[in-house]
Amino acid sequence: MRKIAFALLALLPSAPAFAACPVGERPMLHVRIYFGQTEGDGKPIAASAWEDFVAATVTPRFPEGFTVYDASGQWRDLKTNAIDREPSKIIEVDRRDTQDLHVKIEEIRKTYQKHFHQQAVGLVTLPACGSF
Repeated sequence: MRKIAFALLALLPSAPAFAACPVGERPMLHVRIYFGQTEGDGKPIAASAWEDFVAATVTPRFPEGFTVYDASGQWRDLKTNAIDREPSKIIEVDRRDTQDLHVKIEEIRKTYQKHFHQQAVGLVTLPACGSF
């Protein structure tokens, strides 16, 4: 009987990360977006250009707030296969998981990718519980 129960559990869709959030918190999505700070031609992105991007593209989509911090990244160039390192910015957003959230994130990523000639803009999403 035990083997049958395990087999049935394996067939079920995976369970959500949280059965329930602690009192006072609600389910949300924790989003990290990774922005390389070197343009496609190897030129560093000016601090003023980054600030303009955040003001024009990120803030209107997340006026409630978000977090930005500096990082150092390493990645493999898709064209040359070379390993490259560059300074990066990471934006974190915690919001209810909605279709609108995903649309806003993709708009931000595509805008940055096009404007700063990026091969990719990294994205990680994690289920979370939180309150603000």
